[in-house]
Amino acid sequence: MQMRFRFKPPSLDFPLGTDGFGRDILSRLLHGARLSLGIGLSVALLSGVMGTLIGVASGHFKQFDSLLMRCMDALMAFPAIMLAIGITAVLGPQTASVIIALSVAYVPRTARIVRSAVLVIRETEYIQAAIVAGAGNARIVFRHLLPNSLGPLVVQMSFVFSYAILAEAALSFLGIGAPPPTPSWGNIISEGRDRSIEAWWIMLFPGIAISLAALGMNLLGDGLRDVLDPRQKTEG
Repeated sequence: MQMRFRFKPPSLDFPLGTDGFGRDILSRLLHGARLSLGIGLSVALLSGVMGTLIGVASGHFKQFDSLLMRCMDALMAFPAIMLAIGITAVLGPQTASVIIALSVAYVPRTARIVRSAVLVIRETEYIQAAIVAGAGNARIVFRHLLPNSLGPLVVQMSFVFSYAILAEAALSFLGIGAPPPTPSWGNIISEGRDRSIEAWWIMLFPGIAISLAALGMNLLGDGLRDVLDPRQKTEG
């Protein structure tokens, strides 16, 4: 894009305007969605897998419960975004570092939710019957505990998805997220902060995209919670 198109406001030619290099904001917004949403999905899956392993081990194997939960408590002592900033600063500003940092930050919450579900399921009659029948730990975990704890886990992963989108934008805005010129919604906003008055569209439209994505995932999480656990339905 030629430099003569720098800082063009929204128009028919450029529906969302252009940035300081004459690049179309709409194109960058769509391209950045792949990275921002991809990071959110990766964080949700990675924290879900790690949190499930820790939660099941803590809830089912009593000898590991105290140690694992104290480790989770230690991580939860720090705000998630501050912990992610510290880890990303150590690993360096790159996409993989953001995914690892946010996954570690959200694992304790996932692990606690899975552990709570496992503790309840472990005391049910069919689990006791399986133990009396001689079922081993592997059969109990994979046949009973994991399938029956998927409901709370799926709901938590949808919320982690939205949290990760917001956190990635914050990290990119601070300059420790995905490095430019790779576009993400966060670093598009960061690029426009010095021109926030005269070129307001550079920050506005990525901010709207982040808000809509986070809101959509939160609404999805609420819907999944109502479907998977009807007792949690709010009375309208």
